[in-house]
Amino acid sequence: MDTRLIRIVLLLGWLLAACQPAAEPVSPSPTAPPPQRTSTLPPSPTITLLPPTTVVSQPSATPAPTPDGLVVFYSERDGDAEIYLMNPDGSDQRPLTDNDADDTSPTWSPDGSRIAFESDRDDPHPHTCFPDCNYNLYVMNADGSDQRRLTYLPGAEWHASWSPDGSSLVFTAGDIGYTSMGIYTLSLDSGEPQPLLVDAFENDAADWSPDGTQIAFSSDRDVSRDIFVMNADGSGMRKVVDTGLDDYFPDWSPDGSQLTFFAADLPTTRQDIFTVNLDGSGLLNLTNTPGVVDEDPQWSPDGSQLIFQTDRDGNFEVYVMSVDGSQPHNLTDHRGRDYWPEWWAPASVGASVTPPLSRIAFVSTRDGNGEIYTMNIDGSDPQRLTNWRLWDGFPDWSPDGSQVAYYSYLSSEHWAIMIMNADGSEPRQLTPGESCDGAPHWSPDGAFITYDSGSCSGDQRDIFRIPVAGGDPLNLSDHPADDMLAAWSPDGSQLAFTSDRDGNYEIYLMAPDGSNVRRLTDNPAEDHAPAWSPDGTRIAFYSDRDGNAEIYVMDADGSNPVRLTDHPGDDWFPRWSPDGSQITFSAWRDGGLEIYAMHADGSNVRRLTDSPGENFNSVWQP
Repeated sequence: MDTRLIRIVLLLGWLLAACQPAAEPVSPSPTAPPPQRTSTLPPSPTITLLPPTTVVSQPSATPAPTPDGLVVFYSERDGDAEIYLMNPDGSDQRPLTDNDADDTSPTWSPDGSRIAFESDRDDPHPHTCFPDCNYNLYVMNADGSDQRRLTYLPGAEWHASWSPDGSSLVFTAGDIGYTSMGIYTLSLDSGEPQPLLVDAFENDAADWSPDGTQIAFSSDRDVSRDIFVMNADGSGMRKVVDTGLDDYFPDWSPDGSQLTFFAADLPTTRQDIFTVNLDGSGLLNLTNTPGVVDEDPQWSPDGSQLIFQTDRDGNFEVYVMSVDGSQPHNLTDHRGRDYWPEWWAPASVGASVTPPLSRIAFVSTRDGNGEIYTMNIDGSDPQRLTNWRLWDGFPDWSPDGSQVAYYSYLSSEHWAIMIMNADGSEPRQLTPGESCDGAPHWSPDGAFITYDSGSCSGDQRDIFRIPVAGGDPLNLSDHPADDMLAAWSPDGSQLAFTSDRDGNYEIYLMAPDGSNVRRLTDNPAEDHAPAWSPDGTRIAFYSDRDGNAEIYVMDADGSNPVRLTDHPGDDWFPRWSPDGSQITFSAWRDGGLEIYAMHADGSNVRRLTDSPGENFNSVWQP
């Protein structure tokens, strides 16, 4: 297949291939296939072990921290346990508490203004009393001021978690010595603890879901200690995961779709960090470190990293790693022992810690022809939305995430733009489908969709705009060249698009009415598929300027192009995550066309799909 035909086929979503009878799919032969996912957890679970993490003092590519965030943790570096703050890169470590007791297990309020923690400062023998300490819950301002006691139950109280609105805490309470454990809630207005789950079992480490409707916790009610979820009122209890080990300290992902926790093999003192989908599928051992204690994981506010404590350097330190377990990095690096980190960022205000990165829409041929699917951001839970006998492609989410626009192959010379609900229901045809309409893209206000239409061969196409409510399309480019793949800027003031009007394919800009056309790239190679960053400052695209198709990013004025990928396989069609921290793309790397994700700086490339068919044209749900 010559390069021209490859370009046409890929740019138009493999439409030409749809003209032919569906070929028998060829299964890719990846060098390192992703873990197998199951819809239900088997009775004796198969735990997918990622490769053992290699610890280096300064890795070549450390995870990118959330800007302007703060990490709270506790440390014994001064002889007793005190609460400390630091920046997400480990800098500016400073104490918030200073007394002769042990202050431990800090947790941020959702707005970052307060920190709840536990302390034995009111025990007759603080610091030296363990394991018979009378721990109580306290709260203080984020700068360490106004420290005050919250609980006065007869026993001990520990492991608090804030409700998403910041009005209440859920915590563990039991007798001194920890032989009984029940879960309680505390309204900060009333100050009266209320039992939520108190029975014959040890129930501990409760954590509120980001939407406030559920609580995850660990319990020994099924012999070993496992992770459970219940409704916020204590009803609807169900087991999420049983690793066969003892499972502790669940923490919700910011979008509420996953849990992280650690599992302990107590006879060997080994403890590893896991993630699991809320339905129990996709169980992954992220650390896989024999002879090492990795514990107490917490998600970063953007969901891309995990912060945790580990003794892999000889004493306990606070580490951060990517959510796939790669790039572990020591943040504290202190001879004293550091524990229990938790991350807060200014963007994490309100009931949701960060805008949810909930689903990715994409095209797949896994069922014989091109159909629209969605999946979680880690590649799990693929769901088919369309079921058409021919071909559907190029999905694009509405700004509110409630609908998906796409094109549908009606015949060899007729493709139409369609709109359906996010669950695939109520599809409706938007454009006449009198020629070949493809590559829809919503305006930021949700009022219009742009698309390209014209020759089905891809030799001459124009960019059109049509009201979502229906009406006549308007030709915006109206040029004898091949104009296609238009993308709205986040503020709706510009359209970036691909055109060969100057002899080869380059990235251009124009106003939403088609005026003020200007060229952004100027390279002998071919530049395609512009995608705006959420803040409108950068544009990602792909280009073969370095020999094969790779992902690049440039400033919105076309300056400072930077290559993000570098692989012998071809990488196409970048799309940004809603928070701008990640980019998905389609790539032919492992014997098939699959969807990958990476950090916005090109680091932490990971494969999301692994199916017998081709998977491409991914786009994040807002």
